[in-house]
Amino acid sequence: TIECDVNVNALAYWNSPQGKRDEEFSSPFHVTASPGKRKYLTFEPDTGGFNNIRMSLENIFVIAAATGRTLVLPPPQIIYLLYNRRSFDEFFPIYNESFQKRVKVITSKELLITEMGKGGYLELDDESMKEKLLLISEGCEKMLSNPLSCYVLYDFLHKRGYTAQVKDSKNCLVFDGYAFKGGPSAVTSPRTTRNIETFCGGREPLYYGSEMADPPILHFRTSHDDDYRILNHFYSVIYFTDPVVD
Repeated sequence: TIECDVNVNALAYWNSPQGKRDEEFSSPFHVTASPGKRKYLTFEPDTGGFNNIRMSLENIFVIAAATGRTLVLPPPQIIYLLYNRRSFDEFFPIYNESFQKRVKVITSKELLITEMGKGGYLELDDESMKEKLLLISEGCEKMLSNPLSCYVLYDFLHKRGYTAQVKDSKNCLVFDGYAFKGGPSAVTSPRTTRNIETFCGGREPLYYGSEMADPPILHFRTSHDDDYRILNHFYSVIYFTDPVVD
């Protein structure tokens, strides 16, 4: 147990102990779903070395926490240059209580079992394709020619969900309360506009709004195309205009 001789409620911490403000914080950008349903964030891990994978994944974690979407892990697979590691929970504490409090995490197989049935977001009548996707969700290979290629599942999610258009070399992803409710034109504060321009540094702002919030599945194609890889730290890609939210 850690004891502090200061009032931690007035401070913010990355880890415990956290103040009451942080413990009870709820993001204003959380998505809403129909009763009994939830919305998901799916992604493709970067194909580079672990540092690239880590940077890309940290962006995904922040977006999942900000939006309240359930994070869907990709199938277990060989990680480049780490051939004895196949799952991200070997590197990140994604199943511990504090992480799950902010980001609910499920496996690809859990998503498919839940949503491929009648009335699901991924409803599918082709039984052979169902079996193939379920098999891939248990473990996949990165080779396109492999029968268990990860890209069979990734392409399925890309087609059924909405693919985020974030290109970190060309865009910064901006979370702004006014833009979230009324679109980019609702950002009228000169100070906020200047801050966004400074943060983006010549990149085009991509505002988080209904286009990304409404679809039941938001997919990040971060391994498929160099344009969509996120190879910068989250604090240089994602900008919250409200310091309290940030």
